[in-house]
Order: sequence, then C-alpha cells, then structure tokens
Amino acid sequence: MSFLAFVLLGIVAMQQIPVSLLPSIPIGNITIKAVAEGYSSRKLEDEVIRSIRYQMMQISKVEGISSKTYDGLGIVELSFPIGTDMDLVLFEVNEQLDRVMGILPRNITRPVVMQIGASDIPIMYLNLTQKEQGHWTGTELSRFANDVVRRRLEQIPGVAFVDISGITHDELAITPNRARMELMGITISDIVNLLTNRNNKATTVRLQQGEQEFQIVFPALANTLPQLRKMEIRKDNRTVKLHEVCRIDIKTKPADGYCLYNGLPAISMAVIGQDGSRVGVVKEGIQDVVSQMTTNYPQMEFSTVNDQSEFLELTISNLVVTLVLGTLLAVAMVFLFIGSTRLPIVIGLSIPVSLLISILFFNILGISVNIISLSGLILGIGMMIDNAIIVVDNISRRYAITHDLSLAVIEGPIEVLLPLLSSVLTTTAVFVPLIFLSGISGALFYEQAIAISVGLFVSLIVSIILIPLYYKLLRSVHPADSTFASRIFQKFYERGFTFFEKHQKTLMLLCALLIVLGAISLINSKKEKIPEVTRTNAMIYVDWNSPITPQENYKRTQQLISIAKEKTSQQLAWAGRQQYFLNHLNDQDARETRCFFAFESVNNWLVTLDSMQNWLALNYPKALIEQEIVPNLFDYIFLDNEPELTLQLQYSKPEQALPDNSLPLITNIKKALRPLQVKDIAMHEQIHFNVDPQRLDALEIIPQQLLTNIELQLNNRKVSTISQGIDVKDIVIKGESLLSNEWANEVYVTNGGNARIALCKLGTEHRTVRWNAIYANKQGEYIPLAIQELGDANAQWAADQAKKVLQGNESWSVSAIGSATKQNAQFKEMMLVLLVSLGLLFFILAAQFESVTQPLIILLEIPINIVGVTLMLFLFGSSINIISMIGIVVMAGIVINDSILKVDTINRLRKDGVPVHDAVHKAGQIRLRPIIMTSLTTIFALIPFIFGKGLGNEIQKPMALAIIGGMGLGTVVSILFLPFFYKWLDGATNYIKKSLCRR
Repeated sequence: MSFLAFVLLGIVAMQQIPVSLLPSIPIGNITIKAVAEGYSSRKLEDEVIRSIRYQMMQISKVEGISSKTYDGLGIVELSFPIGTDMDLVLFEVNEQLDRVMGILPRNITRPVVMQIGASDIPIMYLNLTQKEQGHWTGTELSRFANDVVRRRLEQIPGVAFVDISGITHDELAITPNRARMELMGITISDIVNLLTNRNNKATTVRLQQGEQEFQIVFPALANTLPQLRKMEIRKDNRTVKLHEVCRIDIKTKPADGYCLYNGLPAISMAVIGQDGSRVGVVKEGIQDVVSQMTTNYPQMEFSTVNDQSEFLELTISNLVVTLVLGTLLAVAMVFLFIGSTRLPIVIGLSIPVSLLISILFFNILGISVNIISLSGLILGIGMMIDNAIIVVDNISRRYAITHDLSLAVIEGPIEVLLPLLSSVLTTTAVFVPLIFLSGISGALFYEQAIAISVGLFVSLIVSIILIPLYYKLLRSVHPADSTFASRIFQKFYERGFTFFEKHQKTLMLLCALLIVLGAISLINSKKEKIPEVTRTNAMIYVDWNSPITPQENYKRTQQLISIAKEKTSQQLAWAGRQQYFLNHLNDQDARETRCFFAFESVNNWLVTLDSMQNWLALNYPKALIEQEIVPNLFDYIFLDNEPELTLQLQYSKPEQALPDNSLPLITNIKKALRPLQVKDIAMHEQIHFNVDPQRLDALEIIPQQLLTNIELQLNNRKVSTISQGIDVKDIVIKGESLLSNEWANEVYVTNGGNARIALCKLGTEHRTVRWNAIYANKQGEYIPLAIQELGDANAQWAADQAKKVLQGNESWSVSAIGSATKQNAQFKEMMLVLLVSLGLLFFILAAQFESVTQPLIILLEIPINIVGVTLMLFLFGSSINIISMIGIVVMAGIVINDSILKVDTINRLRKDGVPVHDAVHKAGQIRLRPIIMTSLTTIFALIPFIFGKGLGNEIQKPMALAIIGGMGLGTVVSILFLPFFYKWLDGATNYIKKSLCRR
C-alpha cells in the first residue's frame, strides 16, 4: 500500500511539477548598454565606455570585461563565475554605475544594465504582419502590437514578458522653409527658443486656502496641432506665425532598425517564459491568443519562428520512445533467456512505478522537468531495467535450485542487494565530479546528476521490495532450465574461456594493446565543444561596410532575402538597431543586418548562401558576410557564434589602430597565417572639418553657436513633446536630409550681424577611414583578427605566428581567445573529471570488497573499453565533445556493474571453499545470463539515438555512441577477460604473501 501511495503522489506531482526548457541557472553575464546619439565611436569610447569599463574592474569576482563601441552605441560585457549570486552582483554593478555617472557628460542618459539567465531565452519569436500592406499605418500596427497583442500575451500564465522590436512612432515634424525664414529674418534658433520656452506640458500648482488645499491645473499652451500652428514668433517688432515659415506635419519617426518577415515589414515579439513555468501550457496559451486574434483581426497575420519548445517536446518524445523500447526489450530479454510469458509483466510494472516515484522526488527537491533532467531520466531508464532484470533473474535461479517460491523471493534479492547497491553508488559516483565542471557545464549537469541518482535509488528500492512481490503474485510454474538463447551464449562463453585459458599471454598482450590504442585514439580524435547537428535553419550576418542609413539597410536587406525566397519557408530579418530590451540577439548598428532562414534541406541552404555571396560581391563588394548558427537551447548555453580563434592585437595609442597605420601590420599577419582565412574588419569613412579660428574671429562667429547652428541644420532635433492623454508625440525640427557632395557650400552660419556665411568659408574638410567599432578588454583597446575555422592548425601556432610578426614592435602585443582555446581547456577538465570519477569508484569498491586490489580488476576494463568508444565515434563521424565525454563518464559507471556482480559471486563461491579456477568459471556461468540481458537491453535501447532524426537525437547521439561502444567491448571484457584478471591478481597476491613469509 505504501508503494501505491507513492505512485498516487507521483501522479499528482506530474500535474504540478514545472516543465521548462532549461534549469533555472543564473548565467554569469551582465550587459551595460550606453546610447549616445551624435557621438562618434572614438568620442563615446574616450568619454563614456572607457570610464565605465575601468569602474567595473572594482567589482569583486568579475572574470572578464570587454566592450564594443559603435557610433552612438557602446556595450560593456561583464562575465562572472557560474554560481555567483547575480542579484548581489547586479546591485554592485548599478552602484558602480551610479558612481561613474558623475564624471560622464551630462547629456548622456544612464546606461541600461541587463542580466540574462537561461530562463530568459525566448520560447519563440511571434511575428505580426499585415496580409494587405497599407491597411494600417506602421504606427497603428505598432499600437495594436504593443497595446493589444503584447498585453494579451503577457496575461498568459507562465509568460514573464514579451520583448518587442520593429515598432514605429509618430512625431510632429517641423520642417523650416529656408527661403521664407531668410526673407523674414527668422533663424532656426528663433524656432527652437519658441518651442522650448513656450511650455507645452500641463502644469499643476498647489493652492492652500486656510484648512483647504486645491490643485490648480494650467493646461498646455499648445496641446493640439492647430494650437501649435498658431504659435507666434516675435522678432524685430514683427509677429510671424509658426506655420508661415515652417511646414508642420505628423509623420512616422525614422527608425534606427527594422524587422522583416518574408520580405514584409513586421513586428517581432520574443516571448520570455517565467522561471518554473510549464512550457507546454504557455505554448497552448499563445496558440489560443493567436487563434482569437486571427479571428477578430483577419487582416493580421501571425507566424512563429525558432520555436524552442519543440526541442523540449522532442526530448519528452525521446523519453517516451526510450521508455517503451526499453520495456519491450526487457520483456524480450526475459522471454528469450528465462523462457516465461508472465515474468515480463514484472519488469513492465516496475518501470512506470520507478518513474512516477522519481518525479515525486523531483518535485520535493525542487527540480523541474527540463531537457537536462529528462536526459538524466533517459539514461536512468536503462539502469532501472538492469536492476529489475538482475533481481528477476536471480529469483528465477534460486527458484530453480530450491523449488520453493517463498524462499526464492527472499533469498534472491538479498543475494544481489550488496552488489546492486554498490552498482548504484558507483554509477552515481561518476556523476558527482560533473557538477564541479567550470562554467555553465557544471551548473547544468548538476540536475542531470541528481536526476540519475534519484532514478537509480528509487529503482533499487522498487527492484528489491516490489519486484519480489510481483514475482510471487504472477509466477506459478518453474522457470526453464535453459532456453535456446541461453544455450547459444553459454557455448560462446565456454569456447572463449577455454581459448584464453590456453593463450593467457596472448590475452595479456591484447589487453595492453587495447589500452594503448584507446589512449592514442582518444588524444587524436576530433574535438568539438558540442556535437555537430543537421541544421535546416540558418542565419547570416552582413556588415554593409559603408556609412549607410537604416533606411538604405532596409532596402538592401529586402533585396538580399528575396534571393532565398523560392528555397525557404520562412525568413526573418533584423536590419539595423533593434528595440529588444534583452540581449538575446547580438547588438548591431545601422550598417549591420541579420537574416534567419528556414530551409527544407541543407542543400537548399548551401545553394542560397552561394547565390547571396555572389550577389553581394557583384553589387556591394565592400560588404562582409558571415554564416551563423541559428541557436537552439544548447547553442544558447554552450555557443555564442564566436569564431574558433580570435587574435587580439593590443595597441598602446589610438592613432596606431587607424586603418592607414595598422593595415600593413594586419596584412603581414594574414600572410603569416596562411592558409587560414582571417575575417576582414568592417570600416567606414568619416568627414573631418577643420574650422579656422581666425576666420571665426574675423566674421564674429562664436564657436559654440557655430556647432549649434550646424547641428540644427543637419540633424533632426527633438525640442519638446505634445501629449493628448496617453498619446505623446515628439516635436522635432527636421534637418537637411539630402545634401550633395558640396554639402559645406549648402550649410550656412549666421553671425552677430545676421549675415549668412557658407560653412566652406570657415575651414576645410578631409575624409578618413575608421573601424566600424572599437574593441576593448581589461588590458585596453585591441583589433580583433577572427579565424572562423582552424582546420589542422591550432590556436597556439596561430598566436605564435602573430607574435613573430610583432617581434621588435613594443607598441603591439597579441593574445588568443575563442572556442578552440575553450575546447582544449574543456577536454583537459573532462579528463580530470574522469580521473576523479575513477578514484571515487575505487574507494567505493574497496569498501564493498574490503580489498584495495580487487577494485583494480574491475577498473582495468575502463581504459580497455575506450577503444570501443572511439571506434564507434569514428565509424559514425562523431567527435569528442561535451556530450560524448559525458557518455564516457556514464559508460564508466555502467560497464563495471556487471563486473561488480561477477566479482561478488566469485568471492561468495570462494568463501564456500570453491578453488579459484572453478570459482571464476562457475561465476561466469551463473552471471552470464543477466550480463547478456542487461547489456543487450542497454545497447538496443540506445540504438534509436544513432539512426533517429531530429535535433534531440543528434544532440544525444555522441553519448549513445560512447555508451554503446564501451558497453559492447565491456561486455566481452566482463565475460571473458575479467575471470583471468581475477586469477592473475590472486596468483600475484599469493606470490607476494609467500615472499613476505619467507623473509
């Protein structure tokens, strides 16, 4: 009845447990974003970003500081160790930012501070477009998206908020008529003073009369367009209405960036889930809202892009498939090797019971159902089945010997309890070191370790207590003495044992050879951060590498994505700067664009990429194009679209980094790195106008008035706002938008005598080339040389080549960062984890067998099995990566379970007085059937991951390959090699004892 109660509680827990994409992990990254319109990248770096960067160095535990400064936009990235209290760090960052604000220019608004966790990854992108363009204006569509759709989505339980980009606003545009202004003696400064001094905002004043208090409201002087048009400018005893010298219109505010869906203007909404929400419920809620909106607003079209919840659904589907397949295989193994039609029911009942109780403990421990904990359960299912098979087999064996069912169901579980407990402890122990991995890996695999540990201990309890009860209730006849499958493997065992007994030296050489081959193949295998997966979704990044407007970027992006129209099912482009609050897309400026494509096949993507590269080379040869991955959940965590290697060329003086000065050096480094392809760095042209102070003095022009006057003519300037309820519009004086190359002849300045003087008469202009962005880290500014693919080269060689070029030039230095350097560090760390795991296994086995030598027998098979791992990875074109390394660790914990059971049986026989030779032979016969059954069940249950399609299968494929390769060879080692390991160790031990006695 107690198990029934736990099962019912497990069913209740399944309805309440959070179902999320990833565990709630505070990613140790904070972004500070500073916007400064009108600032060049150099001015913004010198006056703002450098001060912020230096101030942030005072924060405790900060690991890395980097910045990227564009014209008008600066971004500072801070990284902290995983596990850091990010709430405390966020408070400290804001405190340091407040301190530095006092030394920043007064016109700089306070930078935005953002901290993104794994739960802030968008569940999906929801895009809103019009079926018929022009039905609504861009502003009306934006209001609908922001005020209706966004609010409805944020009302869905489990939705934290909706991050939106692509919205537009109206503004009240005042366009001066230069000819009329000149005729009437009105200057732009007069218009600015009028709009600034005449308060356009409602004001409230408090009036106190005795014991009473009133609020006196003074309405805005100009709160409507007609009122604004009638405003008067008084100058030289004349009155001029504003509309007489200016055109006043309500226009759409020019955007800094655009979103395009399938080539049409769109509003993109990134749906962010709450921490601990049930993703399936959130998705259903989004679908309901979209369905209602589509019905109520048939002119609107909604579409979803990059739906991350599909990955969770796929993982759950994999769990169900593994559960069903594992159960069927276990049933088949029991039927083939034990010859019973009822005993498979025992196995089938134990698995769902173990899962439900495991889910109950998940809820108690505060673990959500996510792709990490589910992958732990997927691994755990095979081990759960193994426990059940071993107990059922041992009960059947005892029943066949004693012919007493009651005695068999008691003695059978007790006999294997200690080795099963040891197996659970050793399997759990190999996962403990994983949580000490640095970075996000350790934090993620903490939940996987807990999930597997919970599943195994629950399975052990179910196998020892519940399965004997099921067995007694369902068993009514004696098991078969030997089935056909048992006889086949028995003959294999006898022949193999006899062969190696006669050729023990050959066996020793074979073991040594396998160990050496395993070490060599592991070191020389291809290494990656995460496994390669088939991607039919793709993304490109384009830097137009020229000083274009956002509107021109929009136009070019439309042309670019039209190339892929026939070969794609979906296109989503982000041109120019985006309005998302969170930094789930990399920040970009007006000259950059990113395009998402959904293809039906990889070949379509390759053909389309080639076509786009050719089109860019023909029409925009300066443009730089890069292929980027479309991040899935694991990519968001483990990858950041960074190149394999980036050489940071550090310089001491800014003028050294100017393209004219640094390009020869960069060219020499590129030559030294051949045949590696170094990414080109985007540049843009700047106009420098040198004003002659003597001319200013001669013409009675004040320098500050000169700059203000020029800025008003060339740039749009917000001078005030006009509000009607919640509708607030900026009042903007429009600058000249179209000027010729002789712009300095068309821009004028008015001196103290109201004389109009062309700017060209006040100085000279020259044009220079600058990098699009200024990069910096803790050590200072640097130029990044990115290498996307290293091929057969390595990071150290590339860095050494660059150092040779810089040798003797003390003004420059070089350092290397990138995924290649991280992969090497990760590989070394995982190897250390494996060694620590082996150490834990040794101590657990030493405690069980009360011996420091017998654990060596069992652990010896792990380095032998590495050959099987690397062979399977090679045959299926996989690599050594974080997933396959975890597979090796898992294999190390699983593969020794059979050997533990076998050594325990040998020790029991020897205690009963059986000679060592007979004991190892008989133990092999006794444990042959459960070893074969558990090994085949585990291997066959993992085969679908090798040949299955979809992201979930491909991510877990390297782990499956590692386990299958290790288990396949490990089964042979456990059956045939281990008995001789035991005999050799026993002989060596006796020899040492005799030698000591002689002394």
